[in-house]
Amino acid sequence: MNDIFDALAAWSGTPGFAASHLATLVVAGLVGGLVRGYSGFGFALAAVPILAIVVPPAVAVPSVILMELAIGSVTLPSVHASLHRPTFLALAAGSLAGTPLGLLFLRSLPAEPMRIVVAAMVLVSVVLIAFSARRKRADARGPVIGAAGFVSGLMNGGTAMSGPPAILIVLGSNLDGRMARATLIVFVLFSGVLAFAISAAYGLVGPAIFANAAIMAVPVAAGTLIGIRLFAVLPEAHYRKVSLGILTVVACTTLATALMGAIG
Repeated sequence: MNDIFDALAAWSGTPGFAASHLATLVVAGLVGGLVRGYSGFGFALAAVPILAIVVPPAVAVPSVILMELAIGSVTLPSVHASLHRPTFLALAAGSLAGTPLGLLFLRSLPAEPMRIVVAAMVLVSVVLIAFSARRKRADARGPVIGAAGFVSGLMNGGTAMSGPPAILIVLGSNLDGRMARATLIVFVLFSGVLAFAISAAYGLVGPAIFANAAIMAVPVAAGTLIGIRLFAVLPEAHYRKVSLGILTVVACTTLATALMGAIG
């Protein structure tokens, strides 16, 4: 067994690869896939904090971005007809400006502070989304959506978590559950393509990224299929509440993990 882990360590470029590393990759992929399959977003919100327990965020983030590309490519054909194009285009325009700055931020900070940043972003995002969910929904204007896209880009580049600002806008709008989910799925895929291309240009994509993604592939696929099935059988009226509940659980777990790591 040690020979297997030594081989994985050599392949991935991750020293000290052990059973706990492998288990963490599997859990991150399964949980992230389940969240993403149901809600249309949240893979990175769930997977990055878990994965960052065993690898530096500079490795965890591009690994998750690569998996986002795979998931988005598979789910795109089934949702593109429900896409709300004006909202998507405004979010995408803002993200184009914010993502390079976020990746620059990722390169400049050491691993431990980035773990705290990841935890804080998830927690703040959940609080904001919960507050937004209690307010009367209304359509946002283009500049507001563009600003949300810019902040999404910053988070996309820095933590692979492009979703929260976009989630605030989309879940707080008058879009029905199916259209909201489709718009978020397409935006997250767009964000993933953009972030991975810039990550490669910055030299952040190496063997460890592909090794982590390959190990997570089967758990991600299983979790995504389960999540898609849940969305199909659960009443659409519960979409916003269930999505918010998922993010709340992820936020609490992320914060606890980050605090234990800081104390340790």
